[in-house]
Amino acid sequence: LRTQINNTLEEIDTRRLLSSPLTRYSAFGRATYNIADNVSLFAQGTFVNSEIWATGPPTPVTSPAVPRNPALEPAAFRALLDSRPLPNAPYRLTEVAKYFPNRTSENETQLFDFSAGLEGKFPNSDWTWEAFTQYGDTTVLTNFVGFLWDERRVAFVQAPNFGKGFSMPATAGSSVILHCTSGFPIYEPYTVDASGQIHYASGFELSQDCIDAVAANQTQKNKVKQRIFETNFQGKILDLKSGELRGAFGATKRWDQSSFRPDPLYTSAVAAGGETDVKEIYGEILLPVTKKFELELGVRRSDFQTVG
Repeated sequence: LRTQINNTLEEIDTRRLLSSPLTRYSAFGRATYNIADNVSLFAQGTFVNSEIWATGPPTPVTSPAVPRNPALEPAAFRALLDSRPLPNAPYRLTEVAKYFPNRTSENETQLFDFSAGLEGKFPNSDWTWEAFTQYGDTTVLTNFVGFLWDERRVAFVQAPNFGKGFSMPATAGSSVILHCTSGFPIYEPYTVDASGQIHYASGFELSQDCIDAVAANQTQKNKVKQRIFETNFQGKILDLKSGELRGAFGATKRWDQSSFRPDPLYTSAVAAGGETDVKEIYGEILLPVTKKFELELGVRRSDFQTVG
């Protein structure tokens, strides 16, 4: 809590959430078709879409070389600046940009998985088998909203009247012009209501073009793909005095690929990706040593090839 200008208490940041809202939709389906008495064709699919939204604190920022503007400076702060050996020199300003929307991240995940194959039983035994292929695809989009393009923000803050009516090209030589109608409320007294909305004592309203001019919204993408070809067999090998000796055998070929694509503005990470190709065979037995004691034994051989 902190004291507002009207001597009431306010929460530090009422625009943040105690929990992250989550919306999820999922669907599943499976179909089976009997080709013969001991052979069936099957197919199944799963789709999941989820969205989760999280909010962070306002952005802390520092503006170097802010020029003096006595008409907009609070009296106590103006007196402090005037007391310096060089009273008219620019100053360094560090603040929390509460006038800008809170930083948020919006994560959207889409998962698709489909498999199809054959399954059946061997005649005159309890041995079963299956052979199938599986395709999986997961995409995660992360949208970063409310982040500031600091170079642009500093340029507007250093402009007269904290950017009010100021225009500048988006980049050197660009035909895209950024404009800020209202300027930024660096020293505007304000209160925050229960819903987190800011109300300025002077009636100031931050114009949308100022927000758009310094916004650095970003999107990054994670993608994972998987392909599987697999066959499995299981059943009774023979009868022992202590029970059935059972076994399971199979082979798998699996291919995985992943990629990460950050937004060009997200300088803390670089694009990355890779893939793995795996071939495996395995065998397992269930060995009844006595009627009350049994052993499970298995062996697996894996061959990995990794790229990336």
